[in-house]
Amino acid sequence: LAVAEERRCDGAGGALMRAAIERAAAAGHGAILLVGDAPYYARFGFARRLTEKLHMPGPVELDRFLALELREGWLANAHGRLRATGARETAAPAQRRKAA
Repeated sequence: LAVAEERRCDGAGGALMRAAIERAAAAGHGAILLVGDAPYYARFGFARRLTEKLHMPGPVELDRFLALELREGWLANAHGRLRATGARETAAPAQRRKAA
C-alpha cells in the first residue's frame, strides 16, 4: 500500500486498504498476509499472532509479518514456510493507468 505524500492524512490509505480487504473477501480468500507497520495495520484487524507459526522466505522483521483472517479460524492450523502457489495476476496497462 502506497499513498502519494500530498494525499497522506486525508484518508486515502485507509480507503485503499478497506477496498483491498473487501475485494479479497469477495474473491473468496480466507486471509490476507502482509509485511507492514503493525500499528497502522492493526486498525484494520491485522495481527502478528496469526502469523506466529508461519515463516516467510528471506529476511523479514517478524513484528511486521501480519495477517487478517477473512474467514474465522482460517489460519488456525497454518504452519511452515510460505511459497507461491499460483500465477501472479497483472492488470492490463490501460487498467493500471486508470487505477493510479
